[in-house]
Amino acid sequence: MIFMDKNTEKTIWIILYFSFTLIFLLLLYSSNENRVIIGFLSSLLIISVSIRLSILYPNPSKKYIGKFLIFVDLTVVYLIFAADTSGISILYTIIIIMDSIFFHSYTFSFLIIVLGYLSFIINKISTPSLYTNLGNISLSSVIALLGFVFLSSILYFLKEQIIQRSKLSNSMNEIEEKNIKLEKAYSKLKEHSEALEEMAALKERNRISRELHDTVGHTLTTVLVEIEAGKRLLIKDKP
Repeated sequence: MIFMDKNTEKTIWIILYFSFTLIFLLLLYSSNENRVIIGFLSSLLIISVSIRLSILYPNPSKKYIGKFLIFVDLTVVYLIFAADTSGISILYTIIIIMDSIFFHSYTFSFLIIVLGYLSFIINKISTPSLYTNLGNISLSSVIALLGFVFLSSILYFLKEQIIQRSKLSNSMNEIEEKNIKLEKAYSKLKEHSEALEEMAALKERNRISRELHDTVGHTLTTVLVEIEAGKRLLIKDKP
């Protein structure tokens, strides 16, 4: 779950809910026998996935309970296998595998894939009508194996794409945050630079004022004094 952003997480939740609901309706429509049992067991699956997605998965400390519920769901699906004659219930196993791949580790999801495949094969072998034709059992087992492998490969590939996209998105967000920080730092540096320029200009004006006061001011004062003295000497020496 760490690798998923909120939008991707919500999308997968919607897909899981919609898939379980659609399979539930298809089973009720296609099952002439054991409809009540299939409906009850399918309702348990929908309740289980609702608890996992809305309560357990958002809380990492309770994620192990979600793993336990997935094992329970596999047991329920096996019971649905026994009551379902249409073969649609295999789709439940696919959805549970999808759940385990996207919300749990690779090791755990691989275990669920193996258990899901074995439950399907055991159900086929335990069906009395198939005992008379071992060739059909072998062929269906191989086809199911290829289907499980193909589907799991696609789901793992999608998970990797989501991980890479999330990493790229996080990197872009970090770069954007750093750019914002750099812009703020540049703005502060510019303000400090302008303040330093103003201080430098003020110091230069003060220096010039002091020089004017110390040199030009004194010189002018001396000249004025000498001119005044010269005037008095001219008046005194006029005869």
